[in-house]
Amino acid sequence: MPGLSTERAVVLGEIYRRDGWWRIRAVGQGWDGGLAGLATDYGMADAEPGASPARPRPTKQVKTRI
Repeated sequence: MPGLSTERAVVLGEIYRRDGWWRIRAVGQGWDGGLAGLATDYGMADAEPGASPARPRPTKQVKTRI
């Protein structure tokens, strides 16, 4: 991606589903802080170094159209 300099993490695009259709969107955003900066911007808390990962919660299965 042209124009990158100090970015350590980059989101080039997103694939998502809307109204039953798969869509692709170009993003092109970078973070100097690496994955920690990306995770913070997406609302995820930074884990303490050496901390054990949180256990995933069971999720309810939802049937979807494909």
